[in-house]
Amino acid sequence: MSQLERVMEGLHRRTAEGRLKWEPTVAEGQFVTAVDAIAVAIQETKWPRPKGCRLEILDEEGRLAEVLDHGNTSADQYEALERLYAEARRSALSSQITLEKLAKALEA
Repeated sequence: MSQLERVMEGLHRRTAEGRLKWEPTVAEGQFVTAVDAIAVAIQETKWPRPKGCRLEILDEEGRLAEVLDHGNTSADQYEALERLYAEARRSALSSQITLEKLAKALEA
């Protein structure tokens, strides 16, 4: 497994377990988190296709260290990126809490 695949798997696993909290940014559809001093941002893109995802990894100095999007990933890696975006979005927007409240309200 490459380092990049390990990073993606770790981000997804920790997010799914609730151990990594994503926060919304001022940019619509963008969410950020940090692991130690390394920042990670994921966002929905509008270009070059109607919908896509882009992951940016910034080093301890805030410099862009790596970018992942549809242009430099395999089909499997891009699917993993889309899954991570969905998990990050749910984490940042507390979607699970909203769904629980809605389900409870509908039971009444």
